[in-house]
Amino acid sequence: SLCVITDLSYVFLTSQCGRDENELPEWLEVLARISLTITTIFLVEIPVAIWAFGWEYYNPFCKRYPHPGFHLFDAFIILGSFIVEVFLKGRDRELASLIVVFRLWRIVKVVGGVAVGVSEYNEEAVKELKHSQAEIARLRSRIQELETEVASLKQREAEVGGTR
Repeated sequence: SLCVITDLSYVFLTSQCGRDENELPEWLEVLARISLTITTIFLVEIPVAIWAFGWEYYNPFCKRYPHPGFHLFDAFIILGSFIVEVFLKGRDRELASLIVVFRLWRIVKVVGGVAVGVSEYNEEAVKELKHSQAEIARLRSRIQELETEVASLKQREAEVGGTR
């Protein structure tokens, strides 16, 4: 997204906005290639997700996975971005690259996914901690019982040993 925003900013804010694409600086071409590479990686993610999770992952009417409608929306944005970056050139590409606003959705999705993952991990950790605390309390009680039994046995030993 940053690559596309930088590209758009340069093209629309420079006085040579109407230049031929071959006259653009090399660093803009590098940014375009980086952006295309990232979009391609995201595009490859779609069939991998279908293979791993099935079609339900993108079915907004299926409740098996969280937020399938967002996954479907995300897939359309990725596909649209890829088509724009591959097939459109020059000024048309720059105007169509305004789809970058929707590509920022990827950042929101990743941050949301991390937050959900962390909260799920914390929930599991809390459950495990509560289980461990209950086990510690049980073991402390058992230790107390055994210490009482040992004291009782020592007292009986002293009584038996003293009567001999």
